[in-house]
Amino acid sequence: MRIEVEFLTGTVYASDGMDGTEWPPHPARLFSAMVSAAKEADMGDTADEALRWLEHQGPPEIRAGEAAETHSVTRFVPPNYPRFRNPYHLLPWLRRGAPQKRTFPAQTPSDPMVSFQWSTIKSYPEILPQIVRRVGRLGHSASLVRANVENNLVEPTWVPDPQGPMALGVPTPGRLKDLEDCYSRCQRPVPPAFHRYRYVTPIVAESSHGDMVVIRQAAGLPIPVEATLTFTEALRSALIHVADEQGLQLPEIHGHQDGPHCAYLPLAFSGWQHASGFIMGAAIALPRVSGAAVRQRIYRVCAGLNHLAVPAFGCWQPGPVGADAPLTLQPSTWVGPATAWATLTPIVLKHRPSTKFQRPLEQMIGDYCVAVGLPKPTEVRAGRYPFLPNVPPAYDFRLRRKAAEPEERFAAHALLHFSQPVKGPVLLGKLRHFGLGLLRPIGAVGNGR
Repeated sequence: MRIEVEFLTGTVYASDGMDGTEWPPHPARLFSAMVSAAKEADMGDTADEALRWLEHQGPPEIRAGEAAETHSVTRFVPPNYPRFRNPYHLLPWLRRGAPQKRTFPAQTPSDPMVSFQWSTIKSYPEILPQIVRRVGRLGHSASLVRANVENNLVEPTWVPDPQGPMALGVPTPGRLKDLEDCYSRCQRPVPPAFHRYRYVTPIVAESSHGDMVVIRQAAGLPIPVEATLTFTEALRSALIHVADEQGLQLPEIHGHQDGPHCAYLPLAFSGWQHASGFIMGAAIALPRVSGAAVRQRIYRVCAGLNHLAVPAFGCWQPGPVGADAPLTLQPSTWVGPATAWATLTPIVLKHRPSTKFQRPLEQMIGDYCVAVGLPKPTEVRAGRYPFLPNVPPAYDFRLRRKAAEPEERFAAHALLHFSQPVKGPVLLGKLRHFGLGLLRPIGAVGNGR
């Protein structure tokens, strides 16, 4: 049995009692949220029996992403209710006193999904999923969540261990009664029992491409991300020209022979709030299987690139990337590892999805992951519209390299969740070597600049 919790805003507001944010969320916090949800819905004795059953199941395994740096969020709230209050004082503007300044610790983990699982439990009370689905927050009221009971298991990142370095609050027999007694006396809940956990290094799945040679725009007209195919075609042609001048015949660059070859990626300032949507730089992603000698020749060709003739956009001059480069030009922004990925450029499908042949869009995208050596995602959400902010819809992108190619091509944006961390860059679909089907890990810190 696994209880899956998704932080809907991607941000967690939950104090650890000091100056930081509690991460991973303690199982006792989840249990308290379930008790609150059951009582507010007046689910009766059946729900109480299910919660008492859960008390006796022991500490769960936990899967949670990496914590980010804690930052403080300041809010001004009305003063608390008086102990003996007039009913009319329930309105915030009728309470006496000035608004009080409150500071809440917050952080944005690398993955908004958290799982609490008991690997030995095969069956559970029927009412338990109803209780879990009623949980709307975990921690502060701003930590909005979606929760559900799942039957499949995932690889945990935290497991119970008496010798582990971290102590987490867990529900134990009698915890429900403790919470009920504290509520009846108008007291804060007493601290739960604690159990030690140790961190388990997850197995990371790697994509077919690895090292990225990054260049930035030094001069030239801005190129929108919708023109990805035009831009990457020009980048590939320029590298082929440089290789010819150096007397190097590299199938990894031109891709005319069977075997692994480079991918050309647009590094666009998209997917963040207030993003411009223009391409800031480019990356040449090298195949992981390339030997050291081949890599050195590719690096030499990339170093000789001094201009790009992009049709309809003029001459685009690349430049070196310094240590102070914006996040968009840093390989870590595109590599991860992470368990959640979303498309920056849409995935071009080899065939149009058809319900007649039982080939829905989500299944096709899952098969593309397997085809490039990645694990099959546990969840796929797909459509014509993006899952990242300030990214154009799929139908705005150029989808044909040559005039002879079919006019009608279907492309879709996607949001993928994997059961284990995936290390990118992640490229899916028919034109993945030309920058379409480029995904970005979810949970990147900052605004991309």
